[in-house]
Amino acid sequence: MTTGGGGQGPVVTTPPPEPFNTIKTSWRRSHDGEPASRVSEYLGVHASGGPWQPDFTWSHPPGLVRFASPPIVRLAEGASDRERAATIYAVALINRALPYDHHLTIGPDAPAGAIQQQSEEWRAGRGFPGIPDGQLFVEFFDHRPAYAATSAIGFAALDLEHEYDSRQGRLEKKRVRASAALMEREHFRSRPDRLAVSVLVHEILHALGLHGHVDAPPFEGSVMQDAGAWRDDYLPAIDAAALQALYLRLGEETEPEDLSASSLGEWSREIVHLSGELDDVAFGVRHSNGVSMPWTSGAEPSSALEDNDRLSGTATWNGGLLGFTPDLEAVGGNAALSVDLDTMDGRADFTELQSWAEGTTPGALGTGSQWNTGSLGYTIAVAANYLRSTGGDDGSVNGQFYGSSHEGVAGSLERDDLTAAFGAKRR
Repeated sequence: MTTGGGGQGPVVTTPPPEPFNTIKTSWRRSHDGEPASRVSEYLGVHASGGPWQPDFTWSHPPGLVRFASPPIVRLAEGASDRERAATIYAVALINRALPYDHHLTIGPDAPAGAIQQQSEEWRAGRGFPGIPDGQLFVEFFDHRPAYAATSAIGFAALDLEHEYDSRQGRLEKKRVRASAALMEREHFRSRPDRLAVSVLVHEILHALGLHGHVDAPPFEGSVMQDAGAWRDDYLPAIDAAALQALYLRLGEETEPEDLSASSLGEWSREIVHLSGELDDVAFGVRHSNGVSMPWTSGAEPSSALEDNDRLSGTATWNGGLLGFTPDLEAVGGNAALSVDLDTMDGRADFTELQSWAEGTTPGALGTGSQWNTGSLGYTIAVAANYLRSTGGDDGSVNGQFYGSSHEGVAGSLERDDLTAAFGAKRR
């Protein structure tokens, strides 16, 4: 406390509040998750064998198949920084719907042109012999391959194992050995980040085993119904639930007639929500059917971060993190991000991490128990409006910037002992 002269009363100086303590947090429970009957109906579309189009020209053998375990994703050499950032973020959005031990991993770059060079092999029904088992290649191409639909911005191709079922009198899909997602570069360049990422998510989900396209109604909002209408914040609820059912509840191959609500096992509509709001961003984690799923939300920037001429030097954002441990204890703490706008590299640091008992809304810092060591730190790289971790503690950090002039940033931090989302505002 200081006192001023000239008869003025005392002037009290108060330190600014901790960033986490400025966040409006909430914990709640709802029962509005996707019902098992709707999830099995959605999966049945993908298992039916088509048709995909009103003219019945695209079809495939029936059966719902997937990789034996989530694949390694490899981006073809020669991708631009924006293409690479969008691909990694698309994979991160899909991973947010899966437990950490079932995440797709990013592998080393694949040889440029690897997919197109094998196009005749694929058209002849010999798959992609150049793609190793359990891998998914992503490639951006300048010239549309002959086997691509003329209206396609992107498309997926799968190396499938088939078997003739004499009892059913039909050829059936049995396993995904390898697959590819391809994007037409010219169309990709002409689209904003949101649309570019949404088409990538759509095609990668095809490549993971969701082979068909669903209709609206009954599946409004699905990225497999209309990729262009979807935001790039988190996987739509029906797509997330179906992906979880495919990779966590069903085997590598499921015949259409074997799909039902009961085939998904014990399935609950209960969702536990932990969420936060901070000016330009909202963020949080939803937990349902054993999976914690981070999400973020905010307004799209008007330009890429590196093109924001209102910023220079090092830009910083401060806010907080919210998440769940595997035992559903709530975790909260401070979040601070910085980016060198000349190199587009930076840091993401999470400090004063504390935990609260299951079912408890995090209180002010100091009211919880220290979580783990109390801090986590990562180096990050930024391209377009997406960020990703490049080193540091265990786990992965992915996010995007929000606000017309990048006033906010939000993203996910995922490890085997913590699934969290963070949000911060620019200082």
